[in-house]
Amino acid sequence: MNVPRISFPGWRMSHQKISRCEEERHVGGNVEAASSAQTMQEQGSSIAATSSSSQPAEAVAHDATETSKNSSNGSLFWARRRNDWGLMFYIRVDLQGSFHTYPDVGGPFQNLQEANNAIDRHLDARRVPKMCIEQAKVSKREMAIRTIMYWPDGTRKKCSQSHAIEKIRDDNRQFVQALVDNYNKDHNLFGDIAYELKDVVHHKLFVEKHMLYWHFNFMAKNKGADDFDGTSGNLFFAEVQQCKRQGEHEELVVSCFCMIKPIDNGHCYGCTTYGSIDMKHPNKSGAYTGGHLYACKKMKFKREWSDEDEETEEARIRRMYKEYDDPHFLKKLRRFRKEQRRLKSEKGAPV
Repeated sequence: MNVPRISFPGWRMSHQKISRCEEERHVGGNVEAASSAQTMQEQGSSIAATSSSSQPAEAVAHDATETSKNSSNGSLFWARRRNDWGLMFYIRVDLQGSFHTYPDVGGPFQNLQEANNAIDRHLDARRVPKMCIEQAKVSKREMAIRTIMYWPDGTRKKCSQSHAIEKIRDDNRQFVQALVDNYNKDHNLFGDIAYELKDVVHHKLFVEKHMLYWHFNFMAKNKGADDFDGTSGNLFFAEVQQCKRQGEHEELVVSCFCMIKPIDNGHCYGCTTYGSIDMKHPNKSGAYTGGHLYACKKMKFKREWSDEDEETEEARIRRMYKEYDDPHFLKKLRRFRKEQRRLKSEKGAPV
């Protein structure tokens, strides 16, 4: 498999502080995204056609549990990042060739392009007039200030550590929910016997041989199972690899999805070396692909938290724009970003 040069995917921006001086794009789509989506649509249609005619090979089963269930290797997903909204969408295709989105924006859809169009319509419908310069009838400088402080739907951008952690949890839950739904569909699990996600317990992202890997532990249970104390459920392990990245899209493939036991202790350098020592892996190392080499690398993100209250932040931003005329607002925006980087460097902000 030819793997492109890795650049850190934007959907993991939730691991970073959302920059107050980020220059936002206020358009429903662009030529690059449309071209990328068309390419991915063609790939997705090919995958769907193949999947509907033949069942993919099964992942390696847990060697110590006869009842252990495993998802199909090669299940294909897409992750679409929208940095201008601070949002991430996941798209999966089932064996019948239908495309589903997470979060749900309707569907199912007949192809990837339809799913992407639905995402764009969903976001456009949420856009508020005060964030559109033509409708708001404000100066470019005022719109630049608003863009720094608000998302296109008018929601205030937050830079606190607690908010960033919550965003990571939400993204991971959407991702794992797509994996669980895919497993249920592939194995004809419906009604009470279908699995439902209870909680994402651990997650880790790392690089090995220029390939991105995600490892997850999560709890899931059959929908019809009794759960009087809220603690019942089965522990699962999942591994996902990034195959390709084009524009706003990442193409992802599931390389392992299996039920494991809490006592399982398969080794993974990617997880244990970089903080996720409690992550449980299948005992059979061949069940998952990444984490077997000591040379694997941790993904590094700048963590630039700020608990500055909203009024203080707005006053500071407006002061920085006060002396600049409207025609130079982009120049001011660039200077603002440069100044912020300088200040953080002097303070020794952690990386």
